[in-house]
Amino acid sequence: MKLGILVTTDHHPDAMAGITAAATARGYEVGIFVMDAGTLLLTRPEVRELSERQTIVMSFCEHSAQGLGVPLDAIPGAVVRGSQYDNATMLHEADKVIVL
Repeated sequence: MKLGILVTTDHHPDAMAGITAAATARGYEVGIFVMDAGTLLLTRPEVRELSERQTIVMSFCEHSAQGLGVPLDAIPGAVVRGSQYDNATMLHEADKVIVL
């Protein structure tokens, strides 16, 4: 099973981490796409470290991050700098999607 998590706000970092941990503990693959105000979460260490897990593919909307002044050099290389195409790909490949 592949779970997609679309993060559009910076309100739920604990839920994002918890849902991801629960899904990977069950052996699910997880795709995370971060956009809009959600890109502000990329400055948090607990969110950035999600990209280090092998069963998680994480990407973000570079346009959103730039617009909000998120320091791109602080984002790990494992997090794909992307666009809405990456969002569409994640949504297409996921069996279920959660929006935060």
